[in-house]
Amino acid sequence: MGLRVDLIDKLKKLGIQTSEDIIYIGDKVLSNLLGISREKAMEIVKEAYKYYQLELKPITEIKEKIEVLPSPFPSYNRFFGGFRGKRIYEFYGKFGSGKTNLMITIAVDSLLKGFKVIWFDSEGTLSYDRVFKVLIERAKRIDFKGDINQVLNNFFVKRIGHSDEIIFASIRLGSFVRSTGARVIFFDSLTAPFRSDYMGMGELAERQSTLGYVMRNLLRCAEIFNLWIFFSNQVVSVISPTGNISHEAVSPIGGNVLQHLASEIYYLRKKGNKRYFSVKDVPDLPELEIPFKITEAGVEEVSYREEEEEESE
Repeated sequence: MGLRVDLIDKLKKLGIQTSEDIIYIGDKVLSNLLGISREKAMEIVKEAYKYYQLELKPITEIKEKIEVLPSPFPSYNRFFGGFRGKRIYEFYGKFGSGKTNLMITIAVDSLLKGFKVIWFDSEGTLSYDRVFKVLIERAKRIDFKGDINQVLNNFFVKRIGHSDEIIFASIRLGSFVRSTGARVIFFDSLTAPFRSDYMGMGELAERQSTLGYVMRNLLRCAEIFNLWIFFSNQVVSVISPTGNISHEAVSPIGGNVLQHLASEIYYLRKKGNKRYFSVKDVPDLPELEIPFKITEAGVEEVSYREEEEEESE
């Protein structure tokens, strides 16, 4: 494509390997990544289109067997066997609803099945002690005979402090996956840095545009590398038409951008001492609400009989 060697090296280090990659990220991001003018970046993107092949396929050729990662909830697994690969999963809910504990449990189950995990922590809520405890407890249940420390070596962590780091992580995710072999990815939380870095209505449009770019990067990586990507999301209270704020009715951060680009959306809520995992937006799943509890082994489904017994006590 006539690029300078130093620019080609930069692109490779970022995990940008093909003309399709260049077209996908666009001239604005390309100029920032390479430290070149917008005009030069536009020239590079224009050149990339010369090598880009738009291929159409019959639907029978895209049919494939989807890998499944079992969830901690048996009632959920009876539909597809668990979480399907090549998708992005959103878990949203209030503070204390169990989002981090659910993702830790999924991560540990993934490790015990031989998968490698990457965890991007933007809230400082990931605890080694908690992961270790959940791993020990869940390993006991399946009579795991392997080396626990070796299993933990397959859990890669990156602390995120700024929204730019999440943008960069979404761009470099393909490179991270190649270097680690990880296939199960977590962002806890994806939206927290954007809430603090983009303040007020004046920056809302830019925040939404950037979130959309990050989500498209993640979805593309999920499809190319056959990944499971999970992210937690915060909520805001819903304001009624009369101007009253409801503390029960909540909406996830990110608006339509996240809701349209997330493959599947789940709502976690806490009511008293009880917690519930609800299917919120999954086209091929019925409405479903699963009660669960947080234990030393992570999150565990509570049967309705157990729930009734607790209520009668």
